[in-house]
Amino acid sequence: MKGCYDRIFNKVEQAACRCASNVTGRELKADEIYSGKTKTMLNVSIARSLALMVMHDTYGIKYTTIAERANMSEKAVMKSTARARIYRFSDPIYKRTYELMMNML
Repeated sequence: MKGCYDRIFNKVEQAACRCASNVTGRELKADEIYSGKTKTMLNVSIARSLALMVMHDTYGIKYTTIAERANMSEKAVMKSTARARIYRFSDPIYKRTYELMMNML
């Protein structure tokens, strides 16, 4: 089951990294999106949380499948997704990154 989502995972991760890099001005590669668990840089945090949210909310991928891909617990994925849902309306950097991602996808 996991293999059928690989194309979606790659597409969303690439878009999240490009858009977060564009908005924050710091370069970010797709293989860095899941690196670091605490005190991550802003562009990594934005790209990761928005990518997880888009995977679940837009493409309907289950939290457990996303957690396996991201090497995170299901609870951590849910928390990151919830953070992105709130911040995309209240934080201008998250908002701009989300808008760019939706245009790209």
